[in-house]
Amino acid sequence: MKTPNKKLRQLQQQWSAEMATFRELEQSNKALIGELHGLIDRLDIPVLPGVPGQ
Repeated sequence: MKTPNKKLRQLQQQWSAEMATFRELEQSNKALIGELHGLIDRLDIPVLPGVPGQ
């Protein structure tokens, strides 16, 4: 059985890894939304329901 300190350290490492993944996905999401907005502008579509930041 793991000691509480080892378990806490393991959970902290897991949390850090999950947050790093989240930040990477968040950056990818922002980039993709930017690309989508660029494509929408090129298509001259004034409003697309459900797409934030128009």
